[in-house]
Amino acid sequence: MAEPRIGVGSIVLRGDEILLVRERGRWSLPKGGLEAGELVQTGAIRETYEETGLRVETRELAFIVEFHAQTWGHHLQFFYVGREVGGTLGPRDPDKEVQEAKFIPIRQLREYLRFRPRLLALEAWLKERRPRHFVFDLDQEPAMLRKRRRVDGAADAVE
Repeated sequence: MAEPRIGVGSIVLRGDEILLVRERGRWSLPKGGLEAGELVQTGAIRETYEETGLRVETRELAFIVEFHAQTWGHHLQFFYVGREVGGTLGPRDPDKEVQEAKFIPIRQLREYLRFRPRLLALEAWLKERRPRHFVFDLDQEPAMLRKRRRVDGAADAVE
């Protein structure tokens, strides 16, 4: 079995708003891949800066999302609570994949986030404010893998 792909990200709140990024036509929490030799928490800070332009301190683990699908493999994503400490809002993505970073009202979260594993984990954390580990077998939950349309209207598979 292949090693899981490790992802890292953060949850940054500003009052009743939450920070999201638009990457390849889809909205998500700021996140990305862990680099070789990098600590998980350090990676979350780096990815948040690269994708949003904001400097954050990570305080505590919010949640872990683990999912597997035959077509995608095994993914393990760590999300930390980030506290904004500086920077200017705007992507600095070296890969040029992030088009936009913005704060949206938390009540509109479901209008933006479509990938159910992350959405369900985030909603649970927002309600309970305690760390949890969520596991999804996407082959057993095919509704999570359905095709959908991107923000720009082009057909696109779920991330």
